[in-house]
Amino acid sequence: MTGTSTATICASIKLLLGGPFTLHLHLGRRPPPPPKTKYTHPPPPSPTKTMYPHPPPPPNTACNHPPLPPSPPRSK
Repeated sequence: MTGTSTATICASIKLLLGGPFTLHLHLGRRPPPPPKTKYTHPPPPSPTKTMYPHPPPPPNTACNHPPLPPSPPRSK
């Protein structure tokens, strides 16, 4: 590996950013990161839920477990 590959990489970076001055400004004056705030607003609804609503579950008529025996009347 010779120095030509790194030179072409640097040249392509300068061309992408618009010259060496823009490169220096871009690297030197980066804006500070925004302060981390709590995520308060709700997330947007997913398109799958709005476009394809799930049908309501069918009534639970075919239970696998046997029905519970009737509870005896409580003695007062």
